[in-house]
Amino acid sequence: MSEPASPSPQISVVIPAYNEEGGIHETITRLAVALEAEGLSFQIICSNNCSRDRTVSIVEAIAVRDPRILLVHTPPLQGYGVAVRTGLHYVTGETVVIYMADGSDAPEDVIAYYRTISNGNYEC
Repeated sequence: MSEPASPSPQISVVIPAYNEEGGIHETITRLAVALEAEGLSFQIICSNNCSRDRTVSIVEAIAVRDPRILLVHTPPLQGYGVAVRTGLHYVTGETVVIYMADGSDAPEDVIAYYRTISNGNYEC
């Protein structure tokens, strides 16, 4: 007998990342803690855009401990748009937010975006 499919997360957050070893751990951790504290089911997709530093190994270490974190890789094309499109391909959540890997976005803003979208007829 197969297990029932797990429900889609309420929110998917796509993080395009290129050479973000200096801050990606904190960015993902702060976001996950905030979403969890808010009681939201979530998925965080880190879309690695051909990084040449330790970004991949850092995200892999986080993903091993937390299955809600997914590391994906862009094709060998570089660019922010490529990373966003690649990440969007893996989205399973009902709401999607693009989030900057350098920590310049606030987790509280993601929660506010989610609440605004889910409380009205907004698409973005």
